[in-house]
Amino acid sequence: MDLFPERLKAARSQANLTQHELAKMMTASPAIVSLWEMGDRNINHKDLYRLCQALDVSADWLLGLTKE
Repeated sequence: MDLFPERLKAARSQANLTQHELAKMMTASPAIVSLWEMGDRNINHKDLYRLCQALDVSADWLLGLTKE
């Protein structure tokens, strides 16, 4: 089971960010953030790195490799 979309949405909500705000922090489009959250698009390693920095979470957690 792919936990990434669910965890991304949870981390973004926890950070009190809209998809648009998160996208701006990452220099990405709001549409790509939406696609990631719906599970309709895979993330590349550069965007994953920027996403983890913006949300202050680990890649392992976002990808569902750890529980915390």
